[in-house]
Amino acid sequence: MKPPKFLKSVISLTFYVLFLKLIATGFTFIIFLFGSSSRLSSLDYINIVASDRSREAATALFSLEMVYTVIIFYAVYIIRKIIKDLEKDRLYTNLQISGLSLSGKLIIGVVFLQVIAEFITIIVFDNKLEVSVSFENDLGNPFLVITIGLFLIYLGKIFENSARLKTENELTV
Repeated sequence: MKPPKFLKSVISLTFYVLFLKLIATGFTFIIFLFGSSSRLSSLDYINIVASDRSREAATALFSLEMVYTVIIFYAVYIIRKIIKDLEKDRLYTNLQISGLSLSGKLIIGVVFLQVIAEFITIIVFDNKLEVSVSFENDLGNPFLVITIGLFLIYLGKIFENSARLKTENELTV
């Protein structure tokens, strides 16, 4: 069973875009850290006012952005490896089983990390407690992203069960 070429193209494009984002974010972070006159007016979750704490806030937010990007990049890398493995007409391998589960857990972990980091960032850098039902992150609706992560974990369980059944079937024949 070979995956559709469209799926392979989308995953490869996502992989390279995330790689470029990782390089661009890292380069911008380095320039910001070592540039003496660099100032940042806003970044992702909160607006940073020009104060003594703005550099601390920007450093924390850049660091979080790097962590998010690395985790998502690794999850997409694993999915890309799984698709390459599927192209070889091999089904239910350990790479596919563990890779699907791990990528799902990474995706869910990033969403929870983003929600917690946003909450802590608001408390620490804005000095106020703000609770809202609205979630905004780089990945889109967090409930949709969590659903995708859970689907990947569930698909890993299906592959694990199928591998066990395949082994039992081969032993009886």
